Formats: sequence, C-alpha cells, structure tokens
Amino acid sequence: MTSARLYILGSGRLRRKVIDHEKFGLEFAGEVSHDKVHNWPCSTSQFVFPSALETGMPMTVLEAMTLKVPVVATRA
Repeated sequence: MTSARLYILGSGRLRRKVIDHEKFGLEFAGEVSHDKVHNWPCSTSQFVFPSALETGMPMTVLEAMTLKVPVVATRA
C-alpha cells in the first residue's frame, strides 16, 4: 500500500492546526517564493486548491492542468 503525503503551501489562520496534524501525513511547507512555487505541481500526482478567496480562474489551477496533473478545487 502506498502512503500518501499532503503538502500544504502558504500560510493563514489554520496554520497551527495543520502543524498539529503533521503526524497524519500532512506537511506544512509554509510560504514558498513565487519563483519556486511552480515546481510543486510538477512533482505531485494531484493538485488540490481549496481556497475560498480566489476569484475567477486561479493561475495555479491552470498551470497544474497544463502539466496534466488532476485538479480538485472549490468554488469561491
């Protein structure tokens, strides 16, 4: 059985809860610089974008789709 890891990029008010659950396969990467964030979708099997604050079509979702990475996202 393959173990899964969930990497969370960025920060926000739920950061403390994420850090408290790292033992369950969550890894908090924190803030990632704009010039390095594009590397993340390349090395993943799925891209999850649960932001409720974005409007329109976020560029990160389009970039993941361009790389043929399956995307799971919420509507703002």
